[in-house]
Amino acid sequence: MSPPRRIGMCARARALSPSMLEPISIRSNRSAAGIFRPGLNGVVNTPEHRAASRAPAATRFPASSVGVSAGRAVNGFFCDVAMSYNFLRVQTATCFSRKTKVRLTKNKEGCDLGLAAGARLADRMRRRTRLLHREAERSGVIRRILSGCVSLDAYAVFLRNLLPAYWQLETGLDYHRRSQGIRLIAQPVVYRAEALESDLREIVGTAWRDRIPLLPAGDAYRRRIAEAATGHGEYLIAHAYTRYLGDLNGGQVLKRRLGDVLKFGPESLSFYEFADVTDIATARAQYRAAIDRSEDEIRDAAGVVEEAARSFANNIAISVAVERATESIQSDRDRL
Repeated sequence: MSPPRRIGMCARARALSPSMLEPISIRSNRSAAGIFRPGLNGVVNTPEHRAASRAPAATRFPASSVGVSAGRAVNGFFCDVAMSYNFLRVQTATCFSRKTKVRLTKNKEGCDLGLAAGARLADRMRRRTRLLHREAERSGVIRRILSGCVSLDAYAVFLRNLLPAYWQLETGLDYHRRSQGIRLIAQPVVYRAEALESDLREIVGTAWRDRIPLLPAGDAYRRRIAEAATGHGEYLIAHAYTRYLGDLNGGQVLKRRLGDVLKFGPESLSFYEFADVTDIATARAQYRAAIDRSEDEIRDAAGVVEEAARSFANNIAISVAVERATESIQSDRDRL
């Protein structure tokens, strides 16, 4: 194994020091997670959610400030989640508010995205999250990776904040691995947590937990998955769809860009390497088929589709928060 790389911002190979990355704390006594709690019949047509959609934005999504290093702040984390979640409302006919004035996006057959008659579960989730997928590619650290201007700092913080979600997801899948629906998608061959942690050790060193901060957005995503794992655990299907199919598909694009921009070797890209998979395209098709078959065994397929939209919103929030946090760190360094 090659020696650990030092963290650097773009051309500067400077290590993240604990003094520059103080633990980040959230200063809000409310959580957005409560707005997203799935009900027995999904989340889109209950009195509570209709009332929540009519409440003032400041009540539904209180802004928060996150302290980062020398007194600087990354503001509005919950506002980012709110923007992403409000963005979801214009995609589907099951909007939270009847006052939405944006024209619903239609496919060429005239069906509302995510509601096409006869479509299987994976395709309904794809339709439901199509616009969010586009937003994810154009925001935060993902945009920087795809455009070729990501720094080593930003990528390391990104991995650090995805890791808790993967551990939570894989713990939940293993716990429910004999449950209906989950038994089809709890496949250790696609699990990513150990590979992701290996990359952090390679890029940052064994002290990565002390040197890289866990942002509120990363912890919020973990808590969202923990909540999805309650009960029968069927909402975990949505998070498996978002993460594992994403890693088998778009993740391969990120792998090539990171190799070009940050000059990573295979030892730093284990996250995108599926050691037990001989053909990525075949594995992707098989996992998608497993998700489709799971629909025949679960109680609330519509709720799973909505959970996929929330999963995308959480991923976008992480991407934006990582970009803001690393920009703040760079600004502090420039003042020193």
